[in-house]
Amino acid sequence: MVVPHTIQHTHKARGDAGMIVASYTFGETKVHICDDHIAKSPEEREKVDTAIADAAWACLQDAADSMKDVSESTL
Repeated sequence: MVVPHTIQHTHKARGDAGMIVASYTFGETKVHICDDHIAKSPEEREKVDTAIADAAWACLQDAADSMKDVSESTL
C-alpha cells in the first residue's frame, strides 16, 4: 500500500558526511553519488572487488542450480 507523503525523504548527515560528486536523474527520480561511499584505499577497493565477485559467483551458482532443476524436471 502506497502512503502519500508531503515531506521529501532525505538522509541526515552523520559524522564524516561526504560531498555529492555526481547527480543523475532517471524519470522523476534523482540519484546523488556521495564520496563517503567510495573506496579510498587499495585495501577498501580490494574488499569491494571481493564482495562483488562473491555476489556474482552466487548469482551464477543460483542460475546454474535453477537450470539443473529445470532440466531434471523435464526428463
